[in-house]
Amino acid sequence: RRRRRRTTMDGGLDDEVGLPKATLSKMINEALGGGGDGLGGGLRMANDCRDAVIECCTEFINAVSAESNELSTKDGKSTITAEYVIRALRALGFESYETECAIARDEHKEEETHKRETKKKKKNIGLSAEEAIAMQQELFAKAKARMEGGEGDTAPAPGGVLGSLG
Repeated sequence: RRRRRRTTMDGGLDDEVGLPKATLSKMINEALGGGGDGLGGGLRMANDCRDAVIECCTEFINAVSAESNELSTKDGKSTITAEYVIRALRALGFESYETECAIARDEHKEEETHKRETKKKKKNIGLSAEEAIAMQQELFAKAKARMEGGEGDTAPAPGGVLGSLG
């Protein structure tokens, strides 16, 4: 996001948060079939029209954010959740977006759950701290040997930590 100061209608200053113009321009190109590669085949959009679309996107995001914030504040919550965004869309007359937003929310929840489970599995590999340190030192020694020109010993040292994993 980018910030810029602008003068409000009453003469005061306001911090306007804008969306990244380059990213939105790329999305517009892809939507028009241009793919952003400049190889034709798609439609083109005049720069002033592109700027107007980007401004509309920014205003839409600001309106949904403000409504979501208002709804969460009324409920005594300080965090805007996906549910408040969906309620805001409904309140602003954008019910047609509700299904797609719910699908995106559910996909995001699934991805986050998968990431947490994967991280937990990596963290819990069943070694004590001492065994993990010994394994790390053994791997560093082998890598150092390979870097110094020798291939290093590919078999674990007798009784080494790697031997107990295989």
